[in-house]
Amino acid sequence: MTKTQQWAEARGTAEPKPQPPKPGSPGLRPGPTGPHATSPQEPVAQGTTALATGAILLAVTFWGLSYMSTKVALREVPPTTIGVLRFAISTAILWLMTRWTEPASRLRRADLPRIILGGLLSVTIYFYFQNAGIQLTSASSASLIVALIPIVTIILDVLVFRTRLSALRVLGVVAAIIGSYLVITSNGRIDLTSTDFRGNLFLVAAVLAWSGYTLLMKAFSGAYSSLFLTAQQNLWGTVFLIPLAFFERHEWRAISMPTFGHLLFLGIFCGAVAYLCYNVALARLDVAATTLYLNLVPVIGVLSGYLILREAVGPAQLFGGAIIIVGILMVSWTGAARAGRQKRAVG
Repeated sequence: MTKTQQWAEARGTAEPKPQPPKPGSPGLRPGPTGPHATSPQEPVAQGTTALATGAILLAVTFWGLSYMSTKVALREVPPTTIGVLRFAISTAILWLMTRWTEPASRLRRADLPRIILGGLLSVTIYFYFQNAGIQLTSASSASLIVALIPIVTIILDVLVFRTRLSALRVLGVVAAIIGSYLVITSNGRIDLTSTDFRGNLFLVAAVLAWSGYTLLMKAFSGAYSSLFLTAQQNLWGTVFLIPLAFFERHEWRAISMPTFGHLLFLGIFCGAVAYLCYNVALARLDVAATTLYLNLVPVIGVLSGYLILREAVGPAQLFGGAIIIVGILMVSWTGAARAGRQKRAVG
């Protein structure tokens, strides 16, 4: 999943995912399929908690570095082609994992249209706009804008399902919107001729696609495991990306070994490995803990852009990014607290 099939559930913005001895995560991230609930967890030993902490740190590190890695790969590979190669690799791995761990799982025919639409939103449209946006703007800005997914999901949830928000969540949403304005405009002023601004708008379109996917997948809560759903949706999303990549065939050329390494990193580590790590963590850590760790993704994205790519990050972007993270914490803290109360009530 993905930048990320992954944050809404842990942040309290999606319906609970089916959780076989693990729990959900990205086209990756748990987010895509559902809000506000977790299953009670058994007490775990200190060593197990340490393992889970290491796993979640690996997952958020891979996701945070994915923006930098995509930016580097874009020097030699066009954006949609990167998406095809990335998901061809990760989908193959996830399908093998599904066949190994869930050989009896089957998709109901009635669910196929929603699965196809989910793949179209979470892979085809999301990564088409994300990679195109990263090509035009900085990896730092991209990681901060994509961090808005839980905020936009909440807004859509209110508009579509008339969900009521607490005062703290409303303040968090408003703060994140203000921060996003500063990040998207870079200097607080709208400049339609700016390449960075156009790239940031592409990223906003990607955020809208993923948020719509999150709401779409509510209906699948508990029906399938997150691994099975992810493999199915990644497959269909990749199928729809392939014809779009052919429009870039005039840009295809032999690539260097470093770029090949970045493509492998995106497919293997930002896809399958991060997915596994997140599942290990979510099965052993509570929602509040995973929420806090997930907020490290944009931080790692900005740091990797600055330290590795030498991207300039202006004061307005830094301030806006800080406001976004504070807003997300305000929103996710209430979701995590509610989930904790539900767990205590069940236990």
